[in-house]
Amino acid sequence: MKKCIWCLKKEDEVSFKKESHIMPQNLGSKEICTDVCDPCNEYFGEKTGRLKPSIDIALKEMLVL
Repeated sequence: MKKCIWCLKKEDEVSFKKESHIMPQNLGSKEICTDVCDPCNEYFGEKTGRLKPSIDIALKEMLVL
């Protein structure tokens, strides 16, 4: 039974249907992680407002891409 690496919920509590990229897809990632639930995948992949940048923007700044 799968268990989410972020929220620790199991398959009987949440779904694992969406592809979760290890690094954001728009940074060129093609590798998929199978242990991230759909709600966490959506949370970390969400484009946020100007006060909270999305993870891909934060990584671009950190890696100076």
